[in-house]
Amino acid sequence: MLDGKPLILLTRPKDRNKCLAEYISKLGCNYIAEPMLEIAPVHNKNFNADKYEEFIFTSKYSVEHSYNFLDYIKNKKIYVVGEKTAEELKKKGILKIEYVAQNSRELQKYLNDSLNPIINNFVYICCKNKANNFYIDSKPIDTYITYRANKIDNFTENLLSYVQNIDIALFYSARTAENFCGLLRKYSLANRCKDMYALCISTRTAEKLKNVHISNIYVAKEPNYASMLENLDKLINRIKIIFEEK
Repeated sequence: MLDGKPLILLTRPKDRNKCLAEYISKLGCNYIAEPMLEIAPVHNKNFNADKYEEFIFTSKYSVEHSYNFLDYIKNKKIYVVGEKTAEELKKKGILKIEYVAQNSRELQKYLNDSLNPIINNFVYICCKNKANNFYIDSKPIDTYITYRANKIDNFTENLLSYVQNIDIALFYSARTAENFCGLLRKYSLANRCKDMYALCISTRTAEKLKNVHISNIYVAKEPNYASMLENLDKLINRIKIIFEEK
């Protein structure tokens, strides 16, 4: 708690925290925005977009860093994961999207159920540190890397000052959780977060937290933004009740 209000740690890259920070403030909570990853473009000129007919995007960053060929794929078949990714494509003038999935698992199922997809037609526009690939007939489709997510090397002084007061930490990727744990050990803080609630977007993300002493680890019902908010609301209410009962 900080000044009698739940303190929530936001770990996503800087540009992904604005809406979430506003939402948390409206709930009467404090927050610290401390990204565990930094996004950087990967400049790779050896890519022939005309070779492919069907494109997969799973992140707004993959769209942002594909500026050099987006104009060439406006009439291609586009598949995306997440409404935010779809919104970013529309901002860039790509209005025709074949399918918008809530998560990668749903998109893979859609590909599996599609009639006779041709593997050579597909390319996955992705991060160098991608968490998964997509498959057709059990074979991975081609990938093209447009950005990378680098782990930060240190906690800020602000986070070090308040880390023991954090009530809830939000983790949207396995690499984010992994880096947070590594930095806790670096600063000998691994034993001081036992009362923290960790809310994770997936089981894979939650597994990265098991090497530190965080006893309250929760996984969102569905691996998407809406489900994370639903679970966050419940945790905030629980913390407020516990605080009032003390």
